[in-house]
Amino acid sequence: VFAEPINTLVFSWALLYADDAYFASTPKSILQKSMDILTEVFDRVGLRTNTEKTKVMTCVNEKVHVRRSEEVYLTYAAMQSPSGAWDCPVPDCPGSVQMPWNLRRHFCDRHPLDLSKLCREGAERKAQYAAAAANAHALEVEFTAYGETLERVEVFKYLGRLMAMDGNDMHAVRHNLKKARGVWKRFSVLFHRENLPPRVCGMFYKAVIQSVLLYGSETWSLSDSSMSRLEGFHFLAACRMARVNRPRRVQRDVSVVVPIEG
Repeated sequence: VFAEPINTLVFSWALLYADDAYFASTPKSILQKSMDILTEVFDRVGLRTNTEKTKVMTCVNEKVHVRRSEEVYLTYAAMQSPSGAWDCPVPDCPGSVQMPWNLRRHFCDRHPLDLSKLCREGAERKAQYAAAAANAHALEVEFTAYGETLERVEVFKYLGRLMAMDGNDMHAVRHNLKKARGVWKRFSVLFHRENLPPRVCGMFYKAVIQSVLLYGSETWSLSDSSMSRLEGFHFLAACRMARVNRPRRVQRDVSVVVPIEG
């Protein structure tokens, strides 16, 4: 289920493969109705849905998982003094007005360069607050199968592909790196024992290890840190297959030892 409609369209996705099924929808009612219908269809052919293995994942927006407090979003908001005046939120500004809507004129006169910046930050905070409110409402929704509430997860594995609720593929990258390191550890022993040439090692690496490392990478959205992790693994494996030491960083600090004659 998604925290907000995509292009204001109501739709439902269903992917069936062997004995696994994947459903995705925007509104809760459509998803729950699809779950009930397909559960009934499966029961007719003798397939009962396992409620312990069936999981629910809510895709959130802006990478906000929970609702935040009002103080977080009103850090730079104008505050009303005990005398009833509204103080300027710009740091070290002694300006104050009697009515809150007069702050706009105060900004135009005293802070013309900061007006657009503060307005942009305020709009971003409002959008962040709206996203947090929508995400919190979406996370409160529960789904059932056979009258039992299904477990909610933040990371779901479907056909070996890890999917996170915030759309971050770092979980999938770490999972594949862990599996590739295990396969590389077993094959490196074989390469060393048989004394295989680097060309043959590279063929094994592309056929076996690289396929494990890049499984599902067609749908990844890689960040700079994820790309550096993958490149580091490739570079280390290339050095091991070529039987060369991994180059180390050169220390820029140079110390000079001068012998002292007694």
